[in-house]
Amino acid sequence: MGTTTPTSRELLECLGAVSEDLAIELLGNFSKDELPHLSKSVDRLIISADLLKRGGLETPFPVLEVIRHYAVKQDS
Repeated sequence: MGTTTPTSRELLECLGAVSEDLAIELLGNFSKDELPHLSKSVDRLIISADLLKRGGLETPFPVLEVIRHYAVKQDS
């Protein structure tokens, strides 16, 4: 049984779907205790958005809204 190597587009589409799920989580309610872990997630989300854009795909999540929501949580 052979395997096929995914195309760059397939990988980017998968990255977009996973990143969208992460964005939904980041837009939810979370405690201050979770902020250090979520900081890495926000960074990864920004990197994912950049990779999707460079790959010619639209970002399926509101990056700026996620960043704003996270910043508000940090300040509260």
